[in-house]
Amino acid sequence: MSPVFPPPFEASAPDGSTVRIDDVDVLLKLAAQHAKVPLSRLDRRKLEAALKTIHAPALHAERAVMVFVGRKRQQRLANVRRGVRRIRAFALALLAIVVASVYSYRLEKRLGAKLERARAAEVVYVRERRVANAALRQLEAAGLGAEGRATRETALDAAEDRTANARRRYDALANDYDTAIRGFPTMPFARLVGLPPRVPMSWELPRDR
Repeated sequence: MSPVFPPPFEASAPDGSTVRIDDVDVLLKLAAQHAKVPLSRLDRRKLEAALKTIHAPALHAERAVMVFVGRKRQQRLANVRRGVRRIRAFALALLAIVVASVYSYRLEKRLGAKLERARAAEVVYVRERRVANAALRQLEAAGLGAEGRATRETALDAAEDRTANARRRYDALANDYDTAIRGFPTMPFARLVGLPPRVPMSWELPRDR
């Protein structure tokens, strides 16, 4: 029983039975029955009309309306808070999507650029290696004199130097890509967008290339 509810009184239910009203909740429930609406659909106008139908004493009616209005206000505030929480959750989710999209775009661009540089360096390295191999075969096959052989050896040394430089550059760029793509969430993301998990080092490349 509510400690501030006035003394109990007897009231008639819609079915003709008598209900002892000793709590504001019982009175509100009976008023909803007389208004022929669920308690959740009861409004102040219907409540006041039902209280007159019940012949509720003034103190009881005043108490019931006061409690009803207070609960409705609390319900509206709770609905507002829920709405604010939903909007906040939606805004945070949208922000997370935007941040993830920007991060993914930049990450893909960065990894793509590293991969492109490594592959370009691979092309240069493979080309220089082929040139050096061709120079070596020509030197071995040619029956030249001392002067001609010295010229070919000088050309071979230059080709081998270019090959060594191209190999060092390629290995550095391949290692840069492999280091950048390692770890979480970079590796799963790279697989998702179709980037290779690593670039082979120079000694891992096919020898016939």
